[in-house]
Amino acid sequence: MKYLLPRKILTVTGFLMSGIMTVTTVITNENKDTITQTLGQATVKVVDKGDGKEDTEYYKSDYDNVGDLIDAGRKTAQQVLEEGTVLLKNDNHALPLKKGAKVSLVGVTGYDAVYGGTGSGTIDANEAINFSKSLSEAGFKV
Repeated sequence: MKYLLPRKILTVTGFLMSGIMTVTTVITNENKDTITQTLGQATVKVVDKGDGKEDTEYYKSDYDNVGDLIDAGRKTAQQVLEEGTVLLKNDNHALPLKKGAKVSLVGVTGYDAVYGGTGSGTIDANEAINFSKSLSEAGFKV
């Protein structure tokens, strides 16, 4: 009986220390790169075995700046759109429509299209023009 209180204190203290150590281990493992950098430790050693004239750029860009890359992407998208649009059936020679012709858009996405995707399919839709505006600019009455 005389060892009951110290044993309880030791058990509770042991559980608390075990919990604290577990939480500390998880936190340090998640932040090990930041901790290592803050302490000024090197995690990578660079060994140079050449004369320094080697070309180490794996993926070379065909463009001098980001603006040129974006412009080329727009031109490619336009080309894909032009080549990928196919007329399947033209009964009674209804197409092409004459300028000023009335057209209707059907469905919510006719007026509020969904652009993009996820991951590498993500695009900046800020400059995207909706179908209604495109048709109006082309001379049609929506």
